[in-house]
Amino acid sequence: KGIADNILNEEYMKNQIIAILSILALIISIGSGVYTLKKGSKGNKVAFVDTGKMMTGFKESHKVNAVIKEEDEKWRADMKKMEDSLEAHMKMMTENFDISQLSDKKKMQERLSMLNQQINNFETYHTKRMQKFIQEKMQVVYDKINVFMNAYGKEKGYDIVFGTPQGSILFGEGTVADI
Repeated sequence: KGIADNILNEEYMKNQIIAILSILALIISIGSGVYTLKKGSKGNKVAFVDTGKMMTGFKESHKVNAVIKEEDEKWRADMKKMEDSLEAHMKMMTENFDISQLSDKKKMQERLSMLNQQINNFETYHTKRMQKFIQEKMQVVYDKINVFMNAYGKEKGYDIVFGTPQGSILFGEGTVADI
């Protein structure tokens, strides 16, 4: 019983030491973070920009969104044609399947499968293509905004301009906060 008590006491003491060290490490890290924030905020002029409002207020983004919408509407029109073709085939199958010969039934099923696969392929292709299209078109807007924000930040003497709500930095040049 004496050895078991000693082992339990040693284990208890180890756990207590680990807990104390963990709490101490947490206190030190919080303290250093607060110190860094206070030190950094005294030396840096910082601004925040609501990027959502900036995008909705930027005329160029409206033009690009219109182009993107137009491209998407073209795709939707093509997709509608494909869906109409599928619907017509399904209607024809409903009317004729029970009275058709086995070989014709098989052909109808194969065509139905092919039409479904075409729609799936078309959707997959469109999704990838539109993602790339949007990225390319919006990059022009992002580049113009970045040029403007860079010039604005320099003109107003800001060290850092944060974009919210995502919190990304839109401008930062040669400051102690630049790590």
